[in-house]
Parts: sequence; structure tokens; C-alpha cells
Amino acid sequence: RRRERGRIHLKGVRLVEEATVSGEGGDPFAPDGYPFQVGYCEISSSANSQQLEDGNGGGIGVAVEGQQSGRAVPQYTLYVIANSEKERSEWIRAIRQGEPL
Repeated sequence: RRRERGRIHLKGVRLVEEATVSGEGGDPFAPDGYPFQVGYCEISSSANSQQLEDGNGGGIGVAVEGQQSGRAVPQYTLYVIANSEKERSEWIRAIRQGEPL
């Protein structure tokens, strides 16, 4: 049985796009599939009310909590491998629009 290892809040997502993880400049041991990357910031419950919209109306925001106190906001990149090009496109669209899957 698998257990959840963590969550990324959509409000903390700052980008989502296709990625290269194998081939030239990539990881030669990367699994086969259709990769995409999700760039995100950790947000806390106090940061939920301090979000900036991306200007596209897509609901992708950046937490500003650490910026106001002079600390850097931790930023991460998650690489995800989809089973097909269609599935990758659907994930990217859904994340950008803030839709539940």
C-alpha cells in the first residue's frame, strides 16, 4: 500500500511546463515517459492570504511570506513523468487552471 509523501498547494505553484530529463543535457538514468516540471514555493497557512496572482487569471501564485520578513522563500522543482503526451498536456493544463484531478 502506498502512502502519501507530501502535498504541493496550488497557491504555491509558480510554473509548470514540459521538461527534459534524459538525452543531451539530461539524466541518462531517467525513466521513460513524458516529463514535466512543477516549480513551487512552500506556503504556510499564514501565507494563504498573502498570494500574488500571475496576471493570467490562471490561479498560479507566488507566496510572499518570506519576502516581507527579509527571508528567502524556499523554492523547489518537482519532476513528474506522465505515461503519454496527452496525459502530460492534461496535467499541465489542470495545474495551470487550478483544477482538481
